[in-house]
Amino acid sequence: MPEPSLNSERHLVIRKQRTSSKDLLGDESTLEIEHEGATYLLRKTKQGKLILTK
Repeated sequence: MPEPSLNSERHLVIRKQRTSSKDLLGDESTLEIEHEGATYLLRKTKQGKLILTK
């Protein structure tokens, strides 16, 4: 599969169906995800678990 790339707006474009949380979050603990007009927050806890909230 091709590696993830950055588009012209500097957003991560993932070209596979499975990715690691490290690929999504990098060194950050949160990531905002836009889905059908709503914004969700993906957060990694201190215990290493993931929480997705609206």
